[in-house]
Amino acid sequence: IVSHNLGIFGDGTPNDTTLYPQHAFNDSGFHNVKLIAYSSHGCSDTANQKVYVYPFPRPSFILQDDCERDSVHFINTSKATNDLLKDSSYTWNFGDTTPVVNTITNPGHLYQHSDTFNVILTAKTWVHQCTKDTTIPVIIIPGPHSSFTVGPKCTGAPVPFTNTTYSKNPGAIQYLWNFGDGTYDTTKNPVHTYTKSLNYRVRLTSYMPATGCTDSTSLVFVPVTPRPIIFFRAN
Repeated sequence: IVSHNLGIFGDGTPNDTTLYPQHAFNDSGFHNVKLIAYSSHGCSDTANQKVYVYPFPRPSFILQDDCERDSVHFINTSKATNDLLKDSSYTWNFGDTTPVVNTITNPGHLYQHSDTFNVILTAKTWVHQCTKDTTIPVIIIPGPHSSFTVGPKCTGAPVPFTNTTYSKNPGAIQYLWNFGDGTYDTTKNPVHTYTKSLNYRVRLTSYMPATGCTDSTSLVFVPVTPRPIIFFRAN
């Protein structure tokens, strides 16, 4: 009858006397594990076995772009030894209210507002299911919020465009207007004359040189109505 066991894990940690021990190794590789069993009569026996402990992946990432309302690209720089990440899976939690993204190695993500977000990347090796995660604070900076209004719209008359773009960042903003008829303008509040009575799709793009942040309005249809034609006849 075995009275007690002694587990020696070969990594300098204290021995374990439980029947079914669990042990966390700090280093990957081979470890010489020894089990000594003692009977109630003072007899003992020893078993030795080499146990290989697989390494955890080391998840990490860097950013390309950091502007709100623009696509932020995450570059996965995770590493592991022995090519164990070749068939790994990844899970991304972007720290906002959007769903967790699985399987994509280098995702893009759109943050709707500026703030600091705790992004969690979890890496899991495919063969041995070793899982590790890392949390990195990501600072998303304010960008421009493009918007504008349009004044009276008549064919052959100047149409005024009022720029209402704003940003929480105090830096200078540059503008590019596309009037939908093949012409462009870079002034803040332009006027433009349409020569035909059509529906035109106007786009305003705002750019902040100091941060590189860009934003464009949604497509806006500007109906241009013809001027009235005055006609009379005297009797």
